[in-house]
Amino acid sequence: MIARISSAALSASVVLAAALPVERPYRRATYVMGTVATLTVYAGGEAQADEYSRIAFGELRRIDSLLTNYRDSELTRLNARAAAGPVPVSPELYDVVNESIALSRRYGGAFDITVGPALRAWGFFGEHPRVSTADLRARIGCEKIELDPALRTVRFVAPGMEIDLGGAAKGYAVERAARLLERAGVVRALVSLGESSLYAVGAPPGESGWPVAVRDVRDPARVAEVVLLPPGYALSTSGTYVRRFRSGGREYSHLFDPKTARPIAVRGSATVICRSGLESEAAAKAVLLLGPAYSPPDTILYSLRMTIQDGGLVSIECRGGACESRIDKHQARHNSGAH
Repeated sequence: MIARISSAALSASVVLAAALPVERPYRRATYVMGTVATLTVYAGGEAQADEYSRIAFGELRRIDSLLTNYRDSELTRLNARAAAGPVPVSPELYDVVNESIALSRRYGGAFDITVGPALRAWGFFGEHPRVSTADLRARIGCEKIELDPALRTVRFVAPGMEIDLGGAAKGYAVERAARLLERAGVVRALVSLGESSLYAVGAPPGESGWPVAVRDVRDPARVAEVVLLPPGYALSTSGTYVRRFRSGGREYSHLFDPKTARPIAVRGSATVICRSGLESEAAAKAVLLLGPAYSPPDTILYSLRMTIQDGGLVSIECRGGACESRIDKHQARHNSGAH
C-alpha cells in the first residue's frame, strides 16, 4: 500500500513539473526619465513578461512624475515655494531628500542635490548648453536645506536654490522597480535606466551575478570592462563623456563640482556597486570627482574609476577600501616614448 501511494505521488509530481512553464529571459524596453529603460526578466511566457514589464515601467513612470525637474511635478512645485518658507511634502519625497542630504555628508559634499542652479545657468535644462560666469556658490549646498521631520517640511535657506535629483532619482527608481518585481514573484531580473543606473534581482541560472558592460571613456562604443552585478545590488556609472559641448576651444561636461559650481574638468567615468540605488549614484560621483586619493567607505562593494591622461587610459580599481592603479599598454607606450 505504501509503495502504491509513493508511486502515485511520484507520478503526480512528474505531471505537475511538466505542467509548470519553463522560465527563460525576456527583454522589454521603453523611454522614461529621459532615457531608454530596459528590463531583462525571466518569465514563463510572453504574457507574464509583459505583466512584469508593466509593473517595472509603471513604477519608473510614477517616480519620474514625482521627482522630475523638467516638467510639473511635486519636486518642481517644492522648488518654486521652498525659499519663501517651509513646504509640506509627501513622505516619499521627504525621505529621498533626507537620504540624499545624508549621502552628501558621507561623501564629503562631492554629491549634492542642490546643483540645479548651476545646471540651469549652464543651459543643461534646455537644448543649448553654454558657458556661464555667474557666481552660483551661494545657492548651492545641502547645508542650506532645512528639514522638519515632525511637520515633514522642506525649506531653502537661500533664495534661488533648487533641488535637482537627476541621477539620484534614477538610482532610487531602479531599486524601487526591482523591489516591486520581487513582490510579484520575480526571482531573476535586471532593471536598467540608460545603462548607467541598474539594479539586480537574483542572477541568471548558474551565474553569481549579471554581466554589465562598462564603456570606454575614450570611445563609448567600446567596452572597457565587464563587471558582475550581484543579486540585491545596484550599479551606477557617472561619466563626463555623455553630454559635452565645446566653447572657446575648451570642452565642458554636464557633471558639476558642487564646491565650484562648475563642470568637472576630468574626462573620465566612475562605476560603483552598492546595496542602495540612491547611494550608488552618490558614490559614483564622489569616486569620479575626488580621484585616486579618495578612500571609499565600506558601503561600496566595488568601484572602477577611468580617466584619460596623456592620451592613455588610467584605471583605479577599489575593493574593500584598497585601491590599485592600472595603466593600459597604450599609456605605457606613450610614457616610454616621452622619456
